[in-house]
Amino acid sequence: MDKTEKFDFVLTSLQNTVIQVVPKINEISRMDQEHDDYPKQEIVVFLEQLEKGKELVATCADIPRWNKYKRRKYAKRFADMDSSLRKLLEVQFQAEQVLYIKKMLSEMAAINKKLDRINIQIPEGVSGGGESSNAAATDQSSDDQTAGRQSRFEMRFRRK
Repeated sequence: MDKTEKFDFVLTSLQNTVIQVVPKINEISRMDQEHDDYPKQEIVVFLEQLEKGKELVATCADIPRWNKYKRRKYAKRFADMDSSLRKLLEVQFQAEQVLYIKKMLSEMAAINKKLDRINIQIPEGVSGGGESSNAAATDQSSDDQTAGRQSRFEMRFRRK
């Protein structure tokens, strides 16, 4: 298959990529404005590539079948643009997601440690006792022990 025969396939592939990805990237961009802690550089680079892809699709959508010179000329650009967009999506975005998820996990672990310290510092007699809070937070006891703690909590609650 020569480049002119690939033209329609690659054009369609690039159009589909742009159509599928634009709404998602716009949503990510909107969310970036709400949350300042997400890295924005990758989104900006991808949006620039997406704009170039849109322009290329718009330029080449009306090339007639008989104009083999232009079809051959743009077929290579389509393939390069499509592979560039896919690389950004499949490699760079996924690596960035893993990094961001790891960052969130470490922040969640820090929050959990703070909550554990707060649960330990609460005296037993305050608002239902620390036993049930600790049991709910750690969730390491058996079902029978948990049921016993819940019934003790209910008895305390009924007394008040």
